Amino acid sequence: MNVISRKLTNIEKSMEILNLHGGTSNIVVISKISGILSTKVIRQALDELQEQMPFLQCRIAKHDRDLYLTTESTAKIPLQVIKQTEFDLQDAVEKELNQTIDSSKYLIKTIVFCNNNSENINYLITKTHHAITDAKSCMVLHEKLFILCQNIQNQQPRTYTNKNDFSSDDLIYVEKFMPKKYFTIQGSIQKNIAILKEIFRNTFNKHQTLESEKKEDIVNFKCGITQRVISPEVAENIIKNCRQNQVSVQGAICAAMLKTVTNHIRKNKKHKIKACCRIGIDVRKRLNPEIEPEKLGLFASNLLLLHNISDEHNFWDLAKEVMQQTNEKLNNQEFFINLQIFEKVFEYFEQIVANPEKIANTVDVSNIGRVEINDNYGKFKLDEISFIPSCTILANTILVAVTSFKQQMILNFATSEPSVSQSTREILANNVISYLTNNLL
Repeated sequence: MNVISRKLTNIEKSMEILNLHGGTSNIVVISKISGILSTKVIRQALDELQEQMPFLQCRIAKHDRDLYLTTESTAKIPLQVIKQTEFDLQDAVEKELNQTIDSSKYLIKTIVFCNNNSENINYLITKTHHAITDAKSCMVLHEKLFILCQNIQNQQPRTYTNKNDFSSDDLIYVEKFMPKKYFTIQGSIQKNIAILKEIFRNTFNKHQTLESEKKEDIVNFKCGITQRVISPEVAENIIKNCRQNQVSVQGAICAAMLKTVTNHIRKNKKHKIKACCRIGIDVRKRLNPEIEPEKLGLFASNLLLLHNISDEHNFWDLAKEVMQQTNEKLNNQEFFINLQIFEKVFEYFEQIVANPEKIANTVDVSNIGRVEINDNYGKFKLDEISFIPSCTILANTILVAVTSFKQQMILNFATSEPSVSQSTREILANNVISYLTNNLL
């Protein structure tokens, strides 16, 4: 068998370091299924999926003090089966958010929840190493798996993939597609200026975050989640309100998060709050050539939006400010610079671990928008799908991961406990939903 191997890029190394620290940043996707789908079919489909995708055949190996992606001796994708009487779904998801992937064996794992006394599956959960994927490609990965399940159930002929057709070029990475100017001397200067600006901002003009509720050593941090589901009817009203006020849904979500958290920080006082909203950016459409979500790989970056927010700050004005800053930073391609800055994680991780509150943003928003994947697979259907990245080491902040599927919006809120407790997270989540559903505007 042909063995594929290449060095991890600096960004991928950073993701591996985060993975080794309690699974931080790995992506968990939860699919709710109705109909007939057995664990036997899932097992066969996982094996076929792994054969078809080079990244899923990889593990991470250390050689000569460096890290490599290699297809040599990679284990099968693990499949854990849980009966619904034995374990709570949220507990299972939180467990995965707080555990490392054994990257020396595999880079993805799978858990299924079955009906009581049945092999019929209700939920499929995957956890994927962030070095090889992003949220959008994780959604497509679920769709590919479901298509394979459908083909197996319909007894369609299996499509074999010749592993010898793969090469290291199939293990694509974002740096290869970035504009060349970012790898010149001028690009290096630009990156260092951006780093100095961040140091200056965090030293002299620091934004505010949620207050740590309990001090703990970082090894005791735990990522906890709270889910809120917005019905299709209410989601349609949100979209309608956004159109009437000439803002995007993304702008409204960020404004709802910012208003909620700054109100909580302010505690009824009348002063402005310096706030930082970190938003996730899909880089795929901004590359030449464009990279489709069907291709695995890490093609996500972020932008940092800075705001001074008073208690009287108009919600829609704030949403417009979010949109204006986002557009300016997109036009300036700051997401490429931020990708290069992220490389520094693997160089300065010990300092980050020692001071996790220093890397916290006021709020963190990851909204992948409408998920355009099929929901009907013959004998079974996909009813819901959502995702959540782990935020184990992100003290003093709250993250929301937003998915729209079948006109329904799912918001998964996450905080690092005990820095921000479950009870606080529940209150904040409720207030965000209130803003979005027009109760507090």
